[in-house]
Amino acid sequence: MSEIKCKRIGIAILLVLGLSAVAISFIIHIYGLDMRISSALHDSSLGETGWLTGKDSPWIQFYRYGEYPAVIMAIIAFAILLLSKAGRLPASCSKPCLVIVLTVILGPGLAVNGLLKNCWGRPRPADTIIFGGTHPERSFTNPGGPGAGKSFVCGHCANAFAVSSGVAFFPYYPAIAGLFLGGGLAFGALGSFARMAQGAHYLSDTLWSAVIVLSIIVWLYFCVFKIPAVDRE
Repeated sequence: MSEIKCKRIGIAILLVLGLSAVAISFIIHIYGLDMRISSALHDSSLGETGWLTGKDSPWIQFYRYGEYPAVIMAIIAFAILLLSKAGRLPASCSKPCLVIVLTVILGPGLAVNGLLKNCWGRPRPADTIIFGGTHPERSFTNPGGPGAGKSFVCGHCANAFAVSSGVAFFPYYPAIAGLFLGGGLAFGALGSFARMAQGAHYLSDTLWSAVIVLSIIVWLYFCVFKIPAVDRE
């Protein structure tokens, strides 16, 4: 595959991801799915403490440990990167490892926890009046700015979806890469449910966490490092 074709495929996937996210967000907004799902997971008789499902196992464990796998992956990938640069491991490991490290840094690190959570301004479900809190409910389409809440987007979910970055090894180890992709998507989906069940995030928060992280993976894989265009012989 040529580098130009590789980049075009990446741009096409990014467009599909973006348009799909906008379409799903529109459906969420029109049908009020954020509030419907959060209401279904909340016991209204208990007010702000009514997020009972999220306090059970395995959901509470996700809150405590759910960010670790991606961070551990990034540390291991960085170590492999150094070893490959030193000639101790195949040079082909370098770019996939960079995808993993940069995904964790740019996704959960910079875009999600560094910028959006601090600047967007959306109260968490548990902080809103309808669920026993003190803040009015705010749609993700109507940000309140810094200090107005940290619901949008989900940091734990972003870290969970970042496990999918292992797919960057696909040209070299397809089976292992497929496991990382499937495992990361499943882990992110389960983590998204956990955070919604804990009253920490809405459906749209978790959706955009996935879109941001997956978009970064695609951008790095196809457009920056152009891994499918590398001669593997």
